Amino acid sequence: MDVKPLIAVQLSDTFNAFTRGLNRYRRHSMSKPRVILFFPNTGFDIKGVSVDLPLAVLNLAAFLVQDFEVQLIDQRVEPDWRTRLSDELKQRPLAIGISAMTCPQILYGLEACILANQISPQTKRVWGGIHPTLMPQSTLRNALVDVVVRDRGELAFRDLLLGWRDNPQADLKNFSSLSFVADNTYCETPLLKEPRGRLNAFPPIPYHLLRAGVETYIGSQGRFANPDQRALIMIGSSGCPQRCTYCAMPGMGSTRTQDAEDPERTVARVKELVATYGINAVAFHDEEFAINPRRAIRVAELLLKEIGGRSAGFRWWCQTRMDTLARLADFQGKNYLPLFIDSGLESVQPGIESGSNRILSMIRKRETVEDFLQVNRILAKHPDLSPLYNFMVGFPTETVDEMKATLRLAVQLIDENPAAMVAGVYVLVPYPGTEMFETAKEAGFQPPQTLEEWAQFNRQQLLTPWVASNPEILELAEFARLTSRFIDGTRLPRRLNQALGGKSGLSEKDFAGLSELVRSRWRSGTVSEVPVFRAVNQMVLSLFNVGRELKLSGALAGTGPDERTKEFVLDTSIRLGGNEVKTQDTEYRTTQQFFDRYGELPQRTLVNAQNQNKLIALVNHKKPESP
Repeated sequence: MDVKPLIAVQLSDTFNAFTRGLNRYRRHSMSKPRVILFFPNTGFDIKGVSVDLPLAVLNLAAFLVQDFEVQLIDQRVEPDWRTRLSDELKQRPLAIGISAMTCPQILYGLEACILANQISPQTKRVWGGIHPTLMPQSTLRNALVDVVVRDRGELAFRDLLLGWRDNPQADLKNFSSLSFVADNTYCETPLLKEPRGRLNAFPPIPYHLLRAGVETYIGSQGRFANPDQRALIMIGSSGCPQRCTYCAMPGMGSTRTQDAEDPERTVARVKELVATYGINAVAFHDEEFAINPRRAIRVAELLLKEIGGRSAGFRWWCQTRMDTLARLADFQGKNYLPLFIDSGLESVQPGIESGSNRILSMIRKRETVEDFLQVNRILAKHPDLSPLYNFMVGFPTETVDEMKATLRLAVQLIDENPAAMVAGVYVLVPYPGTEMFETAKEAGFQPPQTLEEWAQFNRQQLLTPWVASNPEILELAEFARLTSRFIDGTRLPRRLNQALGGKSGLSEKDFAGLSELVRSRWRSGTVSEVPVFRAVNQMVLSLFNVGRELKLSGALAGTGPDERTKEFVLDTSIRLGGNEVKTQDTEYRTTQQFFDRYGELPQRTLVNAQNQNKLIALVNHKKPESP
């Protein structure tokens, strides 16, 4: 037997292994490539005041810190962000990743791209988040955007960066979950398919990258009755199986079912936050926390066992549906709501939306008015659990009588459950990616066409044709918004007192008369005194501004209005469809002046952009199906 070929093969394998090891050693011995992760203002932020953790970029960073030098910039809490971003760009980073929802985050993200283009043009400008995922073509028409990472971005973004690290000219067709432009043609690659249970494999979140420190993000933020509650947000699951037509989640490929980490892992993470940062509360930002009752029950059991729950001063908050709460109240013949309360659950925030069964059916809510009333009566038996209800008006084909039915339902829920509160009555805005967006376009709604126009998109300014063209509906919608803050007589005085450091001198009794006046109007469907209620809202806004000034001057250390307070007030201090919010925002004015000096933004012309089936660049190099 001739052994020479075998020896040659073994030598070749040994040499290849040695070469791979040497390359790994060289990469690790050299300085890591730099990557910037930029979280822009959302449009509802107050500089220098606590806001929620920027989990969108923190989760990305968790997958990058091993191979890259990551610099995380949170514009909301870094007043000198322009200087810092410019200094980082002078280091010629490999890429800047920008997270964007459909809101003014787009505007500030574009400003960051302009700075990158001016200071370090070789730095790749990558966008991710819900807006670029749902509107990748219009995003890429702006020539300041190089690549869009769609949907779940952690692994896809890391793979892209590793590819660019080894080869700056890497073929984008070989990476998953990307949208890009090649030869003026829009291209996209298939979404990366990740296994269920992926959250159990998430690396630790690198909180140390937060330049302002974790303490900046700790606070009650209006979710808890105690303004001194030390809370952070976290996510233990992703996705929601519901198909509500006003929600963008159904448009995301990864969110059709819930994917959750094990309850033991979730509670272990909570314990770590408690031990490391001294928190005593958590707000779970899962889309639908308790959709899986077994998992939710197990989390509650462990929070009680491992942390001590309510008796130890621990509190938590979550978003969930009314039918989910009904299941927890009678799961396999047992009422688990007392367990959740003992574990520290203080508040839940269900979306009621409408008091019309026809509207609820149309928007695929899969719940009825009768369901809401029944579950609310169950919750009323547990006064330590406070539901915070959301409502919405302005649906297509919705009548004035149906809108008034929503107001009457809100009053009935509060009357039958003294612990219940109203988050607000919002006017439908057709966000991209929602089924309602397509309905709105068919009805004559003209959506933005450019990324710059999308940056102006927010719920105060945009009115659908069926609302804007009907004076009676428009007036009722405005009345509902203006008065919704006073309807329960609890939430507003609580938040005012928090904003003023417990020194407002106002109590729920001071708002009782106003609350009853609003309730009587809602019961009867009487729309009146809109200017008076607008004046009352302006007065409330002035009180919040007092709290803000005291906070910024240091007179109210650790207190002051938070992001939700600003949103809470601005929703009702400007007229529906108005632009006044921008004139109150110093950061917005600064950025707009920047754009005025820069001039028109560069645009691309995409060829055959609509014929996506022919344009898909398959990662596995299979031929696309015929149209």
